[in-house]
Amino acid sequence: MSLLSPAARDFLRARLGSLIQLDIALLLHADPSVWWSAERVAEHLRVTVDAARQALEALASRNLLDVRIANDLTYRFAPWHESTAELIAEIAEHHYEARELIARGGGDRTATRFADAFRIRKTDG
Repeated sequence: MSLLSPAARDFLRARLGSLIQLDIALLLHADPSVWWSAERVAEHLRVTVDAARQALEALASRNLLDVRIANDLTYRFAPWHESTAELIAEIAEHHYEARELIARGGGDRTATRFADAFRIRKTDG
């Protein structure tokens, strides 16, 4: 039985396409007043700066983060609508289930479709 509501599951599929995006969304959700650079996120999550930067940009493009441009780009949790914040709070409460859904392919399928384009099939020759 799923602990996540259908709305939260749909949100995961549509807005959080990878584990790193989920981890960053939950990290920034924990304290929305804190501004994070890609370097700081990378250090905290032990990922590359490029991976953190790409995930932050993806989340910002989906209106989940506020972006501040100064000496460095910094980000903080600031979803465009209160209902989105409530979904993230639900996902944070059941983050293990959310991680499992994304790991099983329940997130954005764009990367999978892209990889499949390069898969060699018997009919390919």
